[in-house]
Amino acid sequence: GRTWSFFFPAGQGTYEERRFARIDLIRDDPEDSARTLTDYLRADDVRSGQARKRAQHDYEAARLEREAASTYASVWRKLLSGPESSLLDLFSEKVQQATGVRPDRTGAAEFIRAQAGIAAGSRDRSRKGKKQKGRESSDGVQPSFTYRGQTATFKSAVEVMRAVFKKLASEDPEFCARFSEQHYGRVRRYVAKTKAQLYPGNPEREKDSYSLPGGWWLATHSSNKDKVNRIKDACQVAGLEFGRDLVISIPIGSRKKKERSGKLDQ
Repeated sequence: GRTWSFFFPAGQGTYEERRFARIDLIRDDPEDSARTLTDYLRADDVRSGQARKRAQHDYEAARLEREAASTYASVWRKLLSGPESSLLDLFSEKVQQATGVRPDRTGAAEFIRAQAGIAAGSRDRSRKGKKQKGRESSDGVQPSFTYRGQTATFKSAVEVMRAVFKKLASEDPEFCARFSEQHYGRVRRYVAKTKAQLYPGNPEREKDSYSLPGGWWLATHSSNKDKVNRIKDACQVAGLEFGRDLVISIPIGSRKKKERSGKLDQ
């Protein structure tokens, strides 16, 4: 087929987390695709065990990279919430280079904290675990997703889901069609051309539909855990690795567990 995925069955985690390589024979560079196929499927290397060793090495590298990526959002927020002295110094230096004026350190710090959605004086409250207005998590971390180095924060999990699907559908006109064909329930669609297909026999729920590019609709009425699964499915359809190419922070479960890039942080 067009896409090939390589998994290390003896690895840890979910089936998806055991995938360490994926190629698209149409979109990817032909030389890279040929090299990947050769690395893992060359007959002599399979017989000698070299292909398996190579696969295990690459799986471990991918696992460690996912582990690091799972901390991006929280680490970035901590850097901003201080802000870290080195970050504040660098920011002030760049402002001075651009304007010739050294900014007021307090004002610069407040600006940096604002980029993380942290109001002045709110840090102590968040440390105590008080829930802040418009946020779903008890530690003050907003639902968010990070894609191509850009992090966007939202008020709710449903807004994260909408934004992810809108972004992927905007970048690839065929994304919605492929998702609709590959991922659906027993009697309903998660992405469809009509609202009725999202909530068959339940027209009252059609209000929980979100418009996507190309005349498609997204079903948004579901648990946060299901939203995470839909986003994982979206990454698979888009050829992205969940937890590395796209990282999300969504609270799931009654005890406000968070799913961050495929790892459940309790």
